[in-house]
Amino acid sequence: NWIVRGPTSVGPLKTKREGRDNMAQSPPTHEGLNIMVRRKGLGLSQKELAKLLGVKQVMISKWESGDRTPRYYLSICKLFDEYEVRFLDLVDELISVAETEEILVDRPEVAYPMYMDQEDYEKRCIYAKKLPCLSMYRQAVAWAAMSVREEGQTPYAELI
Repeated sequence: NWIVRGPTSVGPLKTKREGRDNMAQSPPTHEGLNIMVRRKGLGLSQKELAKLLGVKQVMISKWESGDRTPRYYLSICKLFDEYEVRFLDLVDELISVAETEEILVDRPEVAYPMYMDQEDYEKRCIYAKKLPCLSMYRQAVAWAAMSVREEGQTPYAELI
């Protein structure tokens, strides 16, 4: 615990941590909630979104909690729009691969390639240019797998 030095008009000394806990929290803003929902929908962490936007992770946290409002909110929304289109295109492509595989091979399983880490993904995956974060790719595979499973196939991830 850190001690706040100096006299206080409220009474005994308080730690910085205690002072922070007693402060009123800002309610999330419309912008902050939108950023959080869209970020999570793409499977991005705050750190990954911060890297894509060229800001620090703490800024994403402040936007989402309502402590700050992003200066370039419309630009952020346009970036989300672009990545969401790419994301859904990839989901559709992964589903069509499964459908083609079922027709050609008559197999109830479909294998989706999976990568060990971000570096491996960037080097080996043809989709890395469209969706720069491995977490986005993994989220797209999960969506495609749910759809394929509903059609009676058994999807699985195959480490390549």
